[in-house]
Amino acid sequence: MLIYSADRPIYRFFQAVQLSGIFPDSKTFVDARLRTSEEEVLKDFSVIDPEDRLALESIVLRHFELPQAYQVKEETLRVGFTEHLQRMWHRLKRPADMSVEGSTLLPLKEEYVVPGGRFREVYYWDSYFTLLGLLASDEIDLAESLVKNFADLINREGFVPNGNRSYYLSRSQPPVFSLMVKALEEKMGKEYALQYLPAMEKEYAFWMDGENQEQLDEAYRRIVKLPSGAILNRFWDDDDAPRPESYREDRELAEGLPEEERRKLYRNIRAAAESGWDFSSRWFGDAQRFDKIQTTDILPVDLNALMYHLEHQLAEYYNQSAQFDMARTFALKASLRKQAMQQVFWSNGDGFYYDYDWVKGNIPIFLH
Repeated sequence: MLIYSADRPIYRFFQAVQLSGIFPDSKTFVDARLRTSEEEVLKDFSVIDPEDRLALESIVLRHFELPQAYQVKEETLRVGFTEHLQRMWHRLKRPADMSVEGSTLLPLKEEYVVPGGRFREVYYWDSYFTLLGLLASDEIDLAESLVKNFADLINREGFVPNGNRSYYLSRSQPPVFSLMVKALEEKMGKEYALQYLPAMEKEYAFWMDGENQEQLDEAYRRIVKLPSGAILNRFWDDDDAPRPESYREDRELAEGLPEEERRKLYRNIRAAAESGWDFSSRWFGDAQRFDKIQTTDILPVDLNALMYHLEHQLAEYYNQSAQFDMARTFALKASLRKQAMQQVFWSNGDGFYYDYDWVKGNIPIFLH
């Protein structure tokens, strides 16, 4: 598996390519497959000027297989919307992956559906809406395959990455796996859904990592401890460097900032990408300034509602499987979260739930 991280020798070559502007879209290069070896690339790179665009392009073409966009020909809806949709599922369907050396793709064991165009991989929360469409289209087998793939990713990685690429391994997306299981349960029955109970709990542990620390100091990764003692969730990313798939754009945005501020900016950009709202002024301290993004300062209503659903489903499934102590544990967690959400997010004056800025201790305007 090809990984572009700062601790790897090939990162210098990666930086040079991404900053050169060879590709107008930074995602193109990180989706390319290395056909030779990192050592051979670095050998060629060592004898050129890192700013020589033509020389860089020559190395890329010599050592990498460039990706192709998934082009889907648009048809008129003369066949009717339903039939058109049915055709699209199968045009966007991809077979189970083989592990490919030199690729950033995380292989999936079952077939799956991609968005198309520059998005050549499966995406986490997008796939929930795909699943609903598949179920409405009676594509039950394909819907099952999506859920099986995510359960497998949770078992392999400990969570569902943003997408099945190695450069997404530092973050997830809104935790909709329990919603996907629930949607399948309505088609397949409760006994069918119970097989996903271990994966659901493992995903929960990822989002709640650090909750049992005795000395939890306000925030750790994706959790925030409020003065009341209640714990709620935020979006996060484990890395504080430019996103590989948007490397040049992130570097340009951070240009001129001190090192500490640059790293803070990168993490907040990445956390917004984990939210799926990439990008929205919802995360900005100043609605007109992208560089004032402050995603990690915000406790989002929707994320915590999804975590409440996950806790509620865990309680229900543990109860169904006669693991009553676990059922009570998660029922209590859901109850405490519901109480905290009501206290923190609810505005009596507006009759509405708002995100909460836990750093400033106030409720920000939802839409600037």
